[in-house]
Amino acid sequence: MNDKIKEFYESISLGLEIEFSYVGVFYFVGHDDSGWYIENMPEGGWNSGGMSDREYFNSPDELMDYAKLGEKHLKNCWDDVDITEIC
Repeated sequence: MNDKIKEFYESISLGLEIEFSYVGVFYFVGHDDSGWYIENMPEGGWNSGGMSDREYFNSPDELMDYAKLGEKHLKNCWDDVDITEIC
């Protein structure tokens, strides 16, 4: 497991939120009462009031295995992922 994947996985396992970009699209990973989720930034930015696509998962492992960025699974995109914030 490379360092970027390890940092991402450990962060979401702790319930931290992550913002990252992949081929010019920004994404957000978080956790709430419904589970772990990933969403893409709506057109116009996070505070634009636009709708984003949010996909929920039951665990960090499920998110890592099944989340998709466009047509590719997240686990296959790490060479082009740029983590911009972990909080």
